[in-house]
Amino acid sequence: MESKKVIRKKKKRTNPFAMCFFVISAMLLSSALLSLVWQLLMPALPEEKKVVFDEKLLTGPVRIFEDNAEMPVVPPKPMSLPMKDEEGKEYDTNRVRSDYFDDAVFIGDSITTGISLYDIMSNARVYAKNGLGVTGILNNSFIEEGNENITISEALKRKPAGKIYVMLGGNSMGNYNGKLIEPFTAFIETIAKENPNSTIYVQSVLPVNEAKYKEKYHKELKNEWIDDYNSKLKELSEKNGYYYLDVASVFKDENGAMPAEYTRDGVHIGVEQYSLWFDYLKAHTAENKKD
Repeated sequence: MESKKVIRKKKKRTNPFAMCFFVISAMLLSSALLSLVWQLLMPALPEEKKVVFDEKLLTGPVRIFEDNAEMPVVPPKPMSLPMKDEEGKEYDTNRVRSDYFDDAVFIGDSITTGISLYDIMSNARVYAKNGLGVTGILNNSFIEEGNENITISEALKRKPAGKIYVMLGGNSMGNYNGKLIEPFTAFIETIAKENPNSTIYVQSVLPVNEAKYKEKYHKELKNEWIDDYNSKLKELSEKNGYYYLDVASVFKDENGAMPAEYTRDGVHIGVEQYSLWFDYLKAHTAENKKD
């Protein structure tokens, strides 16, 4: 008897990997569609305001900040700008306009570089350098002019300034012994002699937040050193006919220190504080000071 060959049809097996891929793809597509629908239907929330702080400001041999974490968003405290100097002389309440600084030059260290980095007063020239100290500044060729680097003296000879604002000494405060005023005196007297038609403004060095500074740099920088140096700057200015500006007073709390919310490393200030600085400068000029 002839045997019949039975042919059985094999069932097609489902690939488990393909099934997993299909399920995951479907889930991702659904999630994307839901997210799109949510964004279309729900009103946009206002973005959190971030404190602007240029990392270039924090480079230099003394003022170094390695952490890239953002500064906590803390608005500056409203401050009433002083309308009198330490001797009680009144200033006109009518502040000068920004164009007052069209012929101004600002000389200083990393604090001063923030003027250009933050575009605080773009009409003014800024001769500043991170880590710049007082010692040897007359021979320091750090200003780029074409294809060469020149000193502050040479830069002012090539392009004279109507007003010269100087804030220097913070980077030389490490081992303060009271003699820091000597190299500053040599510098400012040279600049004044070479620029007889310029109004010289000597600005006090800003205070620090000692706790934040020590935590960050593991060294001490005391406000009493800064206060002593500033008192010598004032004495020097009065003796030689420069205009002393007590900018530090705008940045002092009830303890005479930089408020913690004004700085993230104990030394450098945020962009909002630069506005406080220039509000003070506009109210304290040679023109609006009453004799």
